[in-house]
Amino acid sequence: VLTDISLISNPCAVSIGQYKLMVFYIAPDFSLRCHSTNGTQWSTYTFPDFKALSSPLAVAMPSLSRVDVIVMGQDNALYHASQSGGGAWSALTKISVMMTPA
Repeated sequence: VLTDISLISNPCAVSIGQYKLMVFYIAPDFSLRCHSTNGTQWSTYTFPDFKALSSPLAVAMPSLSRVDVIVMGQDNALYHASQSGGGAWSALTKISVMMTPA
């Protein structure tokens, strides 16, 4: 059971297998946080040096043991991070969008 957490965004939850759940949200200090459980205990990860503006979106690919999260930064750009196989999170990187004239 998650207790004593404060959030200022809608939470987003994904599952990547039996007893493996991840919950993403924005904390009052605008940090992006991830709580994950292995079925018995919860752990917390705060993405370093990043301030978010929007609720996070996440997608899980259980067959690859991969989770991707996308969130808007305070510069109004979209950022992406991923985790594979339960390892370390990648750094949040800005998503570049190429616009072509019609």
